[in-house]
Amino acid sequence: MDFISDQINAAKLFAQTMIVVDDDTSTSGEVRGDDIPANIETPGRGAALGADQDVNPISENSGDPLDAKALIEQSLELGLICSVLVPSKTDQVVQKVAKAAERADIVSLDWQMHRDDGDLAKKIIKKIVDKDSKSGGRLRLVAIYTGVRDRDRIFTDILTELPETTRQKYGIRIADDCITSNNGLRVVWLLKETNVAIDPSLGDFQVSEKNLPERLQMEFAKLSQGLLSNVALELQLFIAL
Repeated sequence: MDFISDQINAAKLFAQTMIVVDDDTSTSGEVRGDDIPANIETPGRGAALGADQDVNPISENSGDPLDAKALIEQSLELGLICSVLVPSKTDQVVQKVAKAAERADIVSLDWQMHRDDGDLAKKIIKKIVDKDSKSGGRLRLVAIYTGVRDRDRIFTDILTELPETTRQKYGIRIADDCITSNNGLRVVWLLKETNVAIDPSLGDFQVSEKNLPERLQMEFAKLSQGLLSNVALELQLFIAL
């Protein structure tokens, strides 16, 4: 096993819960509208949810929906607890999603929800950043998982949503194809897999629902390479003994 693989395994010790927010999903495992839970309990380190965990079936949506079933099943295979939330148009949804996301290590957001051009996603990110800032920061990966290809505009809109004082205090900035910070936040942009051809330069950023959980674990491993490198090194030393 190489060192990068050890880093990813180390990331699994830290990233155990994920919330996916998308207004257009297929069946299985979604929580809709006012049914969004107040919070998500974080399991003990090293714990994994069994693949036979029950999920609540939801009626299918039309169009080109997120495959929630594939996403949840693959997450469980990786020992990652995943909830798919389908937001309503109510004013309370931002507060509810942000509350539910407090204990989520990974938060994945669609950019276009109810055709709002990123408004809901930006508000959720701002609320998460506000809450994390008050608690001193934490390791958290936010992914914009979308069909919208204009990454630069998305990142600019997210930064604009955050107060300048917050950006300066925590060093929130665009760097290396992501938004990074000095207090544990990392925001990445990934493209949904569709039948529409894309520019070859975007190929590395296009991910299917089935491959999304593993890709997000890899992105989480980049979140704090220093910390996870130390854990991976300790794992290698332990194995050597």
